[in-house]
Amino acid sequence: MPVQTSVDRSGINAQEIDEGLHKALHAAYRQDISRGMTTLGPHRDEFRFLCNRIDLGDYGSRGQAHTAMLSLKFAEVQWMHAKTGEWPVLLLDEIMAELDPQRRQDLLQVLNDVEQAFLTSTDPELFTEEFRSRHEIWQLQDGIVLQSPNR
Repeated sequence: MPVQTSVDRSGINAQEIDEGLHKALHAAYRQDISRGMTTLGPHRDEFRFLCNRIDLGDYGSRGQAHTAMLSLKFAEVQWMHAKTGEWPVLLLDEIMAELDPQRRQDLLQVLNDVEQAFLTSTDPELFTEEFRSRHEIWQLQDGIVLQSPNR
């Protein structure tokens, strides 16, 4: 089912956004004071990913939603590298368990374009043998971080 809102909001200028935010903050002031937190603003925004005008958050599979998020994350890494000349460190926590086998394979391929990444997993078997043999693996065992001996 298509999202019932305009996807292209490029016609909204900065002044309209500023005025709208100030008006909404003023309207929520008493509620925010009673809650002890600001209930709206950019820190409360939610990304919505569309694929063929379908909202993946509502109608996509978990794999589709995670793939969209990863695409955005890799675009961010590339953008940061282009802007600064430095590669950011990419942190991905338990992402492999959220992907189907083909998407896992695609992710491992895309990671070749990233200078440094940390991936966590409770199941090392989600990574291919070839990938594990080319990268450092660290294990947390009894509260101690150890480099994996099977390199």
